[in-house]
Amino acid sequence: MLFPECGLFANEHPELKDVIAKADKLLSESGLSSLFRPDDVAGIIEEKESDVEGVFEGLAKNGLLLKERCFECPDCDTHLFIEEYEKF
Repeated sequence: MLFPECGLFANEHPELKDVIAKADKLLSESGLSSLFRPDDVAGIIEEKESDVEGVFEGLAKNGLLLKERCFECPDCDTHLFIEEYEKF
């Protein structure tokens, strides 16, 4: 695995090792400021959304991911952080 946080989390949760490895690969191929939705990632890596959510939560606790709340425009798919959206 590219990210040490993924390796540590996989050691702590061997039942999620395959999901973590797939997430690690996806993260390593993405840009640093990429936005990931667990439901989208679950479809991409062909895993259960609940497993992906658990992996994301664990990786956020380990400092690899940053959990943000966003608003997604249903018309244009633009994403705004909730704080920015609430200003409008």
